[in-house]
Amino acid sequence: VDFGDIEELAGQIAKDGILNPIHVRRIKDSEQFTLVDGERRYRAVMYNIEQGLPVTMIPAIVMPQATKEEDLIRAQIQCNEGKNFNEYEYGVAFQKLRDLGYDNESIAALVGKKVWAVSACIAHLKRDQRVQDLMKSGRITGVDVRHIYQAHKDEAEAVKTILALQEMADSEGKDKLALKNLKHLNEFQQN
Repeated sequence: VDFGDIEELAGQIAKDGILNPIHVRRIKDSEQFTLVDGERRYRAVMYNIEQGLPVTMIPAIVMPQATKEEDLIRAQIQCNEGKNFNEYEYGVAFQKLRDLGYDNESIAALVGKKVWAVSACIAHLKRDQRVQDLMKSGRITGVDVRHIYQAHKDEAEAVKTILALQEMADSEGKDKLALKNLKHLNEFQQN
């Protein structure tokens, strides 16, 4: 999972504190807690501690022990502050809800998304692993992947195009693969 620029968030937290509490749930029969939402904020605080900044507490909302798994997933989706989920990350969350017995229509209603968007995000989990890895790392957007797959209709050709875009981006020292570079792809492959 890409957590974005942790150092930037750590700087903001050092200056202003944590504006949005993290969400935790007590581990049954224990004095310990498990993190439900706020991993990015938590990592930023831990970074500040590593840098020697004094941190005495992290504001947290304790979720009731009886909170259902689907409510935790929904809270994570809805409370995600600072760095939006990419389509792949949404797909992982939506698949967890499917595993709990929800269909795409129910998921869409639960999280306030369109049914087609839920289906599109879940479809990314069936893509070639190399394409999934590029989406996980944020190098290519789910929208661009969908466009390439729709244009090719054949998975092998879509994967070949995406990997060629990756090779082109790598050779140019760019982090992101951009659909707009498709028009330059033939030129690149001939050189």
